[in-house]
Amino acid sequence: MEDIRTRVGKRVASLRKAAGLTQDDLAAKANVGRAFLSEVERGLKTPSLETLERLGTALRTNVTSFIAEPAEAHVRNRPSRPSAAEELGRQIATIAQEAPPDELKRFKQIATAFFAKHRPRRRRS
Repeated sequence: MEDIRTRVGKRVASLRKAAGLTQDDLAAKANVGRAFLSEVERGLKTPSLETLERLGTALRTNVTSFIAEPAEAHVRNRPSRPSAAEELGRQIATIAQEAPPDELKRFKQIATAFFAKHRPRRRRS
């Protein structure tokens, strides 16, 4: 089992990448130095609770998400990288949080039409 500093660093890096942010972007949003953020992600430095809170705010998550092990870490035979569909879902969620309501409404209409057309067919038993 990895130590908590390594686990927190990997989780920060994972959330940052899923949000489509560079280290420079996240460092600026969280008001931390880029070099310090790099050391946190590599498990070399331990951020304070205040810094974790700022990182969480910048990544739109809470402090506990940096410490808790993701549920999928306990599932056997699961790929270590997210599937293309999971990655797309994360990207959409990140963009949707900042989209203007009228654009979000239009996107929802497009997505609803797409899913209606591409809904998996049920197999008959």
